[in-house]
Amino acid sequence: MKRSPAFQFYTDDWLGSTNIMLMTPAQEGAYIRLLAIEWNDKDCSLPDDDEKLAVLSRLGKGWFKGGSEAIRKCFFEKNGKLYNKRLLIERKKQKEWSRKSKKGGEKSAELQWGSLSDKQKRSKRLSEARKKGTHTIQEWEILQIVCENKCVKCGADKNNLYGKELVRDHIIPIYQGGSDSIENIQPMCKNCNSGKHSDITDYRPKEWKKGLTKLLTNHKPTPDPPSPSSLPSTKETKNIYIPIFNHWNSHKLIVHKKLTDSMKYKIKTALKDRGEIDIIEAINNYATVFKSSDHYWSHKWTLDDFLKRGLDKFSEEADPFMNYLTGNKKKIKQQTDKYADIPPEKWCYRCASYDERDDEAENITVPVCTFGNKEKVIEEPLHGCKDWKETE
Repeated sequence: MKRSPAFQFYTDDWLGSTNIMLMTPAQEGAYIRLLAIEWNDKDCSLPDDDEKLAVLSRLGKGWFKGGSEAIRKCFFEKNGKLYNKRLLIERKKQKEWSRKSKKGGEKSAELQWGSLSDKQKRSKRLSEARKKGTHTIQEWEILQIVCENKCVKCGADKNNLYGKELVRDHIIPIYQGGSDSIENIQPMCKNCNSGKHSDITDYRPKEWKKGLTKLLTNHKPTPDPPSPSSLPSTKETKNIYIPIFNHWNSHKLIVHKKLTDSMKYKIKTALKDRGEIDIIEAINNYATVFKSSDHYWSHKWTLDDFLKRGLDKFSEEADPFMNYLTGNKKKIKQQTDKYADIPPEKWCYRCASYDERDDEAENITVPVCTFGNKEKVIEEPLHGCKDWKETE
């Protein structure tokens, strides 16, 4: 496990500790410093050596004039090293949290790609699917237009979804041998996509193919090409690197003026495991989460760093819109998922967490589900779920 850069600081316990209350301000500051050094240590320990501790604590001679006696009470010795019991507990808690998060991510991925214990990993399945057929970003974008920018199963509008994005549902799942061609893809919301299980129903409109062909014929893309002086002009660069480079810059997170050799290498490496659409989708997810007040992710990556560290975190199957929700929003979303099989227009006010309505209206009878907030009201009783009841 990669060490966390921070640990929990419990102010009540700190201020209520007799050992800390008996320290001088200098000793208390030295104790905090030693805790930080211990946390950064691979084994979460300090050397049991007064000469070294005098330097590490910045107390100098003060370590030998009462500092050692006061601070050592907060540590225990084992095999020539000092340990703080509370820090060890925090380290253990974070390891357990990391383990559970990883397990949850694997379970989520299983719904989309099958068992992770199978040696035929996602990249291999995608590779096999793309041998049978592929699709372009243009085809995917126009297919959404043909389907009215709504989930083809439940009718949820794209603009009402977390991240304002529909996901690509493979009608015949990739892990069951389906292809990655546009013939096998339909736009769905995250709930319908993750809950489809063995359903291979094609929910697209009957005339979807005719509409797609017509719009593709009339579509004239007008890309904003990079200046020749800032980007290589080779055929390989034109076909492989520029779309991803330009798409990254279009989100205006960190705008790069030049496509570097390092970026080219990382783009090429990423394309070996993922398609261009997957990478662009992950960039979209990252930009949406980063800019959203509903999510706590705030680290800003360069394109290099994102391709190295962020691609897996923000890919479709990692479910970043759920993983990085703030606490309250995540709780509401988890409640909403209980009703994933209910069309959004039939969800109650509290189920539809992204449905923003008037909370200030008074004395209006509205439908809410049994776990809903019964004090909240809306202007019209438009929503209801299978567990709803009226309340005033």
